[in-house]
Amino acid sequence: MNKNQDRKNDIYGTEGNFSRGHDKSGHRLDARSITSVGLAVALLVIGSAIALPIGPVPISLQSLVVLTIGITMGKRLSVMAVTVYVIAGLVGLPVFAGLKGGPQYVFAPTFGFIMAFILAAYTVGSAYESSSNVRRYASLVIATLLIYVIGAGYFYVVQSVHLGNNIPFTKVLQLTVLPFVFGDVIKLHVAFCVGGKLKSILGATLRNAG
Repeated sequence: MNKNQDRKNDIYGTEGNFSRGHDKSGHRLDARSITSVGLAVALLVIGSAIALPIGPVPISLQSLVVLTIGITMGKRLSVMAVTVYVIAGLVGLPVFAGLKGGPQYVFAPTFGFIMAFILAAYTVGSAYESSSNVRRYASLVIATLLIYVIGAGYFYVVQSVHLGNNIPFTKVLQLTVLPFVFGDVIKLHVAFCVGGKLKSILGATLRNAG
């Protein structure tokens, strides 16, 4: 009876240790996720701070950061990071371009570009679950186009409806899209070349850490 009881204790003890180890692993993964999101938000803030004002829409590194986040973090965490960034700005933290923030930023003509970052991150993160380089590269192009479409459309609506400015949509494109095409093509290529390598490096690091 004692031997059977000892055997049961050994089994339960082993299972208990396994459960505790599994819980620790789960917490460790959660901590990594939270840390990753925090770092991504910090990079978005830095990317918005490094801006060159050339008109109503400044040139910044935000789109490059968003694409890279989507590549390296996947759709769930990248969307979470960009959403946290947007919420942080709307509650008043000066995280948007020009160190601006606050709920009134919803009525800023350029807010559409910031909203588009969430969809762009999801698009890239989803595509990078595939091993197809064609699909991955296409997602970067599509994400960039989504930023243009949503950003320019929002700019036009705010200017026309909220601000009462009778501005042709062709003028909107001249202000919000055309000046950025060349630079965004470069950013897209940089994200594709560098982001993939970062994803591989981070994946190997996490596997080794685990």
